[in-house]
Amino acid sequence: CFGLIESFFAVIMVSTDFNKFIYRFGVYYGRGVAFTLVHIVSNAVIFLLLFIPLKELLVILKQQLKL
Repeated sequence: CFGLIESFFAVIMVSTDFNKFIYRFGVYYGRGVAFTLVHIVSNAVIFLLLFIPLKELLVILKQQLKL
């Protein structure tokens, strides 16, 4: 929802002609979707690679600090 609302207002602020509003909105939103997909994939990969090592590190720190 944030992407839709942000795209809507961004296109309104820079538009001087509302005849091609839907086209401009689609292009702007489409660029945002591409960025969002890259962001989701990279976060998933980083999470899968780092979750177990970070969990083990936190367990060790918890034992050392006696929390």
